Order: sequence, then C-alpha cells, then structure tokens
Amino acid sequence: MPLKFARGVFLMALMFGPRAALAMAPGSPATAFNFTLADLGVADITIRAVFDQALVRFPLPAGVSIRQGTLHLHLAHDPALLPALSDLTVSLNNEPVANLPLTSDNAAQTEVDLALPVAALRSGDNELRFRFKLRLFDTGCADRNNPSLWAQVLANTALDLAGIDTPLTPNLAEFPAPFTTVSALGGPAVLLVLAPQPAAAELSAAAQIAAALGRAAHWQNPPLQSLTLDHLTDAQAAAAHLIVIDQAGRNRLAQGAAPGVTESVSPYNPNRLLLVVSGADAAGLARSAALLSTQSSQPLLSGTHVDPVEVAVQAPVESPTRATLAELGDPTPQLRGLGVHDLYYPMDVPYDWKLTEDARVELYFTHAHGLSSANSRLKIFVNGFLAAQSSLDHQNDSAGHLSISLSPRKMHPGRNWLHLAFDLHVPKEDCQYRYLEEAWAAVLPTSLINLAHVASTPPIDTHFLPSAFVLPEDLSGNVFVLPDQPTTADLTAMVKLAAKLGTYTATADGLRPQALTAGAAVPKGLNAILIGPPERHSLLASADPLLPQPLTRRNGAIQPAGGRALLPGEAENLAGYLEILPAVDGSGSAWLVVAGYTDPALALAVGAMPTFGQRLKASGNVAVARQGQIDGLTIGQLAGAPLSVQARGGLAAILLGVTVTITGLGIYAARRRGRQAQESKNATE
Repeated sequence: MPLKFARGVFLMALMFGPRAALAMAPGSPATAFNFTLADLGVADITIRAVFDQALVRFPLPAGVSIRQGTLHLHLAHDPALLPALSDLTVSLNNEPVANLPLTSDNAAQTEVDLALPVAALRSGDNELRFRFKLRLFDTGCADRNNPSLWAQVLANTALDLAGIDTPLTPNLAEFPAPFTTVSALGGPAVLLVLAPQPAAAELSAAAQIAAALGRAAHWQNPPLQSLTLDHLTDAQAAAAHLIVIDQAGRNRLAQGAAPGVTESVSPYNPNRLLLVVSGADAAGLARSAALLSTQSSQPLLSGTHVDPVEVAVQAPVESPTRATLAELGDPTPQLRGLGVHDLYYPMDVPYDWKLTEDARVELYFTHAHGLSSANSRLKIFVNGFLAAQSSLDHQNDSAGHLSISLSPRKMHPGRNWLHLAFDLHVPKEDCQYRYLEEAWAAVLPTSLINLAHVASTPPIDTHFLPSAFVLPEDLSGNVFVLPDQPTTADLTAMVKLAAKLGTYTATADGLRPQALTAGAAVPKGLNAILIGPPERHSLLASADPLLPQPLTRRNGAIQPAGGRALLPGEAENLAGYLEILPAVDGSGSAWLVVAGYTDPALALAVGAMPTFGQRLKASGNVAVARQGQIDGLTIGQLAGAPLSVQARGGLAAILLGVTVTITGLGIYAARRRGRQAQESKNATE
C-alpha cells in the first residue's frame, strides 16, 4: 500500500479574522478566529493509502492568548473500510487531539467536534496533523489500488479559536516579530504611516521595510496597508501595529522619537506596537531604514531605540551552477516502511539563466537488500513530468545511480521541483505491518544538481513574473513609480508588491528598492514598477500608447487593443491589469504596470502578482485580473484579437483595397516578366 510520509499541505496564510466575541476577563479585549481549510486555499484532502498523513500549518499572532479551541472536522470515507482496523488520529503540534475509528456511522459526510489542546498552541507556526490507517482486508495487501480504499477531510473543516489580546513588550531584538505574525485574513494588520505628500526617501523607506517583512514572513497576501497621516483614523490606528516613516519631523506621530529606530507600545492600543523609523534628512532616514531591511544588521537591534548608523551590506551570494544536496542543505532522510515515499527538492533557476543540454541531476541512492523487485520502483519527476524510473533490485541496492537530463522544455526560470517517489515492497508482504526495518531507501547527500546554463535575458512574460524585477536579488534594480498624488490604495499597492518581491530575496543581505512619484525623473537603467491609472499618473499617461493594452479610457472604459472583445467586468472598470514590457527609454530594463481604475480593481492586480514558489498561470504581456480569474494576453493575441462589428467593417474595406492593389501589382509584374523574357529572346536571336 502507498505510504506517503512526506505528503502534506503547507499553508502560509498567517492568522485568521475575527468572526465573533467571547466574554473574557475585564479589560482584556476578546479575540475570536474562525477559519476553514477552504479559506486557506486548501481543497478536500483525499487519502488513498493504507498509511498516510496530511499536514496543515497555520501561524498564530504574537500578543494573543488562546483560551478555547474547537476543530469542526468534516469527514467522509468508504463504508467498506474495516472499523476494527481503520482509524484517523488527529494531533496539534504533536499533542494528541483524538483517535476516531472509521465506522459506518461516520462514513457519509459527518461533522465531528473535537476540543483542541490550546496549551499546545504557540505564537508563530502551528501544525495540525491528520494520520490515517485504512484497511479493507485484515490480512495481505489486496487493498492496494482498490477504489474503495479512500477517506477525506473536507475543505469545510473549520477551526474556532477564542482568546484575549495580551500586552506586547517592545524589544527591537525580536524584529521582524511581531509584525511578521499577522495575516491578511483578519486580526491586526501592519500599517505603514507616511507624512502627507511623501518624499522619495520616505516612499523608499516604506518599500524597503515592506520587502524585509515579506522576506521574513513569506506572505502570499501581505497584510500590509499604507497611508498618509492625514488619512489615518483612530479606529485604524487602534486596530493595527503602526510603522511610522518620518523625515525631518514631517510626521507628527514621530514626535518625541530621536532619529533612528524606536519601538514603543502604541498610544492607540496597549496590545499593539508603534515602530518609528526616522532621520533628520533623506540620508539619515535611509540609514535608519537599512537597519530594518538588512539581515546582517540584526545584532545591532536591541532595546527600544537604535541610532541611525551606516550598515555594511554583505556581498550577494551567487547561485551555484553545480552543487550537491549536502552543499545546498537539502535533507536526505532514510525512508522506511511499505508504500510510496515522496521527496521534493527545489531547483531554483535565476531569471537570467538559460539551461543547456548539459543540465542534469546525478542521483545516488541505496535501499534495503531483498526488496520485491517486481513491485519496488523509483520514479523521478521534473516539474510533474516523468523523467526517469528504475526498479529497486539487487543491482542498485548498495550503489544506485540515475542520471536525469533537465530538459529546457521541462525547466523554467524560477523555482522548479525534483520529485522522487520511492515505492517500497517486500516479498509476501502483509499490509497490516509497516516493515520499517525490512523496507527502506535513502538518497545520498553526494547527489548532484548541475544547472549548466548560458546568460540570457529575463523573459518579458507575465507567466514568469517577477522575472527581471528580482535581478539583482537585493531589489536595487527596481524603482516604484507612484502617481503624482498617491492615494491610500496606491501606497498600499506599493508596500504589498514590495513584500511580495521580498519573498524572492532569501540570500540577499540588504534590500534597496527605490520609490518616487511620477513627477520625478526615473533613473535610467532601473526596472520601473508603475502603479496607478494613466489619468493620475503623468509618466504612465505619456507612455500609454506604447503599452500592449493602452489604459486611457474613452467614454468611461478602456479601448481594447486590436479591437478584441472586452472581458466581463472590464467595461465597468472592475478589472485590474499587470503589463510587462521593455522599458520605453531603450535602456534594456523592464517596466511593470500595475493598474486599476478603482481601488478593488487595483487590489486585484496586486493580488495577481505571484510570491516565491508560485507562478502566474496567465501567459503573455498582459494579465487581466478579475474576481476569481486571471486572463493572459500576448502582443500577438492583441494584434490578432477578434474584432468588433465596426472594426471588422472598417478593416474589410481596407483589406478589399489591399487585395485589389496586390492583384493589380501581380498582373503588372507578370506582364513585365513576360516582356522581359521576350526581349531577352529577341536579343539572343
């Protein structure tokens, strides 16, 4: 029977939104969280093995003490399972929750409420484990591949957690916590507050700090907002952790704070923190921001205040072309027991690399002597494609070796996956037992990944985003360009995008993206991320005719490029746009346009931007983001898009004229060739 100990669902949706309130101790604000697996993007978990397990990981925020928790488990399984031999064990952070026999009473979709051991919950990452044992027969292994061998944890399985807010103690040594423990699904957010009409240095500091938070938290949907002080309400200030950006005393929330980095309890809420990042001038603010956006500066952070100092940024670590699993720090565990064991190894290809035919994996492995060679196999997949396979027999039990070509057709820029599936079996096996000693296999740490390559140009395609915008990895090649008068939605889009780019920067020491408004001169040679619609963005307005899909509206709606039909929601300005193109200044850099004519539409465009480990499914130069859907359009598609009736009528007349002209030219050319041939014949005679 398959045994997949490495199988799991890893969730990076951090913290969950308040749905209800409980009566708690006086003076301690009640906090309640309710979320389902579906809320976290998890579909039904289906098990089709004798022994199998699934993991769900969810961090909880600092500053919350959970007092009560319930798991509303929605379960289903085949009624043919043997109740005496089939069960589900649930645990939370390795503390037992319940063991449920799988009987006819809970075979149909059933809800079971289980009390959670809340003492096991912790700030940060938590792990909910579902471990199954499924049997159809009490002896032998006839269960294998039987369609009745299945069980499910349904996606509407929910957790209810109730507790109270607790005070936080300011301590810069803990940065980036607690700011990295919050989530876009609810609860306290992180609010970056700038002075009215923010200067370039203030915008850049906000982008750098947001990128650093994204790097540490690995958010898929960063729970960040940004606004200027004149738009901050007391309710917003009380609900969020505040990061105040200040240059030369322009932000009154920074009053009383010395230049540098200062952390204190928020004056709006004793259970939230206020972090002030300030400088006497632009250079001083840059030094203060660098303390938070540079990994090697962490030892300098302590107490509640640090003066601005110059931070020495360490040289970037170059991606290795050839490295063993040991050199990459990848685990090589010994796999034990019957069934399928899955190992996944990441292979990260920089966006300016193009793999050659020499790229390959040299895999070395061993396994138990005496495995059933008829049933034991190793299958190797590259990005889901079967690349190689081998039986596990006496010829490779002590020194197994497979060489796997990393075909450029199967590999792509960004994160790729090498998947090893070991299926282990012994002669005359009985699936009532695991055979942990008799059935084992191991990958050797000397296994080599060779990403042989040549230098290449980062692809200009939404499918490969962020592409050039994480080259170099410290983001110093990027400049965010906001509208001349940025709104709260524009500022929030910038910090969310910066946090998403930050997820790609694990090996960079200091993060140094820049930011400015459209009225300033954009430094030539930098990749520009232009945020906002052309109507409020002077640079984007001047370049709008050059966009693959121009964004200037007529009669309240954009005009579809090439006469294509508008997608549902576009005419109503409900769609957001991601457009990638070479920089219009001819410098060889790239532009990324992130636009929407309403705040929700702009948020859709920002939400479409991938984070590390993800890829945007939409391919082309334009991604049109609508609620629940993203469509890709290429320049070729835009040029050849289906035309409207009016466009077809106009084009028909043009094509008719072109056809007549071409026909006339063809007749003229044929007659001329005939005359030339006759003249040549006469001359010869």
